[in-house]
Amino acid sequence: MSIGASVFLIAFGAIVSFALTNNKVNWLGGIDLDVLGYIFMAAGVLGLVATLLLRQRRRVRVLKSGDTVEEASPSDSL
Repeated sequence: MSIGASVFLIAFGAIVSFALTNNKVNWLGGIDLDVLGYIFMAAGVLGLVATLLLRQRRRVRVLKSGDTVEEASPSDSL
C-alpha cells in the first residue's frame, strides 16, 4: 500500500466516523458507521507504518568476488 492510499484511508475513515451520523445516512442498514470508520483508519495507519518500514530496508548485494555492497535507499540521502 502506498503512502497516498494510507492517508486516503485515514481521511475517509475519519469522515465516515466523525462526520456522518446514522440518522442522516442509513443506506448501509445495520452497519455502525463509527466502527466502520475506525476500521478504515486502523487499516490506513497499519498500511502507513508498513510502507514506511519497508522503505527503510537496505539492499545488500554480494558481488562475484565475494564482497558485499550495502546500497542505501533514496530516502537515506536526504
